[in-house]
Amino acid sequence: MVVSTLKIVVCVKTVPSIEEKVELNTEETDIRKENLVFGINEWDSYALEEAVLIKERTGGTVTVVTLGPDETHLERLVRECFARGADEATMVADPALRSADGMATAKILQRVIEDMSPDLVLTGVQSSDDGYGQVGGALAHMLGMPHVSAVTRLDLKDDAVLAEQELEGGLYRVARTKIPSLFAIQTGINTPRYPSLLKIRAAMRREIKKFELAELGISEADIRGWSAGRIRKIFFPKASTELEFIKGTPDEVATRLSEIVARMVL
Repeated sequence: MVVSTLKIVVCVKTVPSIEEKVELNTEETDIRKENLVFGINEWDSYALEEAVLIKERTGGTVTVVTLGPDETHLERLVRECFARGADEATMVADPALRSADGMATAKILQRVIEDMSPDLVLTGVQSSDDGYGQVGGALAHMLGMPHVSAVTRLDLKDDAVLAEQELEGGLYRVARTKIPSLFAIQTGINTPRYPSLLKIRAAMRREIKKFELAELGISEADIRGWSAGRIRKIFFPKASTELEFIKGTPDEVATRLSEIVARMVL
């Protein structure tokens, strides 16, 4: 019989909508976000819905955890999660988080989540803004949990979880893990619900646990040290009809590719 007091943690991220034309900042290291609309990351939306569905079937609680540089955007995101079925929420807002990459994000999430002792941790496979796809796997390693990515179905059996995983080429496989485990959820696993106006209004009165980086023992220098990479430049791809077939040994092909990428960036 499945434990009826499951503690489920869902990691969610607020991302800008880039359906309209966007502009780059003056440093060409990011897009200008001043006038963009922010909302829940698509993959995280499915992860949240899956957590709520599990809670409705087995009981337990759903806690969302989010972090980012803008407190207003984070609080709006958390309110939406409450309206969609989350029970508790923790957020970490600090301008220093603008420089956090996937590894640094996972490290900060670990500091927040490890004391919660969750049975299940759900994340999205990736985020629509940076597309790192690293946080789920890195966080699972830091928490010492088994990890399955690109999950398209979850079935709880006693103290184990059967996770259907999407592979390349239209293939799927089923992985079996024990509780606690972390799962990176793929889109299409469910149909995320739209909250009612009543639930939206009720969500506005819910308490949110807020932390500053200093309370977690984290400094801006820590974030820079944990971040494995730096964004040097982003740019819009140029339309071109040029085509180059790269031939040679793996080392020769890799060298040529690095030359092309370096030329594009510099």
